[in-house]
Amino acid sequence: MPDLDKILTMSQLFGVTTDYLLTDQTTPAEAAAAQTRCVTREQADGYLAAVRRYAGRMAAAVTALVLSPTPLILMGGLSEYVPGSLSEDMAGGFGVTILLLIVAAAVAVLIRTGMELGSYSFLEQEEFTLQPGLEPVIRQEQAAFDRTFRSCLVTGVTLCITSVLPLMIAAAFRAGDLVYIVCVDILLLLIAAAVCLFVWSGMIHGSTQKLLQEGEYTVEEKRSTKRVGALPGIYWGIVTAIYLGISFYTNAWDRSWIVWPCAGVLFAAVMGIAKAVTAKKE
Repeated sequence: MPDLDKILTMSQLFGVTTDYLLTDQTTPAEAAAAQTRCVTREQADGYLAAVRRYAGRMAAAVTALVLSPTPLILMGGLSEYVPGSLSEDMAGGFGVTILLLIVAAAVAVLIRTGMELGSYSFLEQEEFTLQPGLEPVIRQEQAAFDRTFRSCLVTGVTLCITSVLPLMIAAAFRAGDLVYIVCVDILLLLIAAAVCLFVWSGMIHGSTQKLLQEGEYTVEEKRSTKRVGALPGIYWGIVTAIYLGISFYTNAWDRSWIVWPCAGVLFAAVMGIAKAVTAKKE
């Protein structure tokens, strides 16, 4: 029979009530809570620090993916509308080479960062409890970043909306085809800047949501995600195969990138249907 001060320390350490430690009778809810993982202050601090450390790297990698077609688009325009600048073969060869190098580097960063954060994957997959007294600390962290998160969202949405303005202005003045090509690159540049803000702020904001099990990371959402299983991996594998197949077959790398935003929109619908069907079956 430990002393009272040790019982209090044990209850905090294991995330259970003192009654659970002192009595043999527990309710089903208490028994289930005792079996779930308890996230400690050290784990939470380590996760939040890791996300802040890697958020910029992830944002840069995704931004590079969005910008990867821009050299190919620009070189293609120069070879076609600026005589003597680049041949069509040189533009295609150099453009595709640069695109693939950028994609390879960005994917390597994404994979490495994902591996670094792999030890915390249980936060978005499993149900857990927080060490007593930890929730107010996390909510304080969330509130401190909330203003920055909203500013990034507003700025990103504004950039996405205004990204088409160069094309509209070029159309108003009946600019040449090369100007349109440059405007497309500017459009991708503005969208890439917006995506960078979305990813960076979203990762930091999402880290607190994961710890608090709110938003997209509620207990019900985790159960729903488990029901669909490997569907996301299968879906994105098929999309990647379609993208590469179309691009290599048509050699239209400057246009085939449109597969990704379309696939992203369709993914939300596919996941919604899958979750609805599995929930109905249960």
